[in-house]
Amino acid sequence: MAHQTSKIFVIGGTGAQGIPVIRGLIQDGKYSVRVLTRDTSNARAASIRAINPKKVEFIEGSFASEKTLREGLTGCDGAFGKFEFSDKDGPE
Repeated sequence: MAHQTSKIFVIGGTGAQGIPVIRGLIQDGKYSVRVLTRDTSNARAASIRAINPKKVEFIEGSFASEKTLREGLTGCDGAFGKFEFSDKDGPE
């Protein structure tokens, strides 16, 4: 029986932690990814797309947008996100 591919939503996928996570998921063969990034035309997005264009899709936007997060999560089986806040952005 063939394994069905799971789709994972990767928030901040063009960052230092996101790229290796995406590479690992795709190379595993069991996953495709939907990547949230601020700029789908930059070099990091292109390098992710080159891993396997059939298993990567992008959403351009911000993790601060509830609408974008809901759109990104729709149809996905899981998510990965790494967030860092400066003192001015974090909880008080």
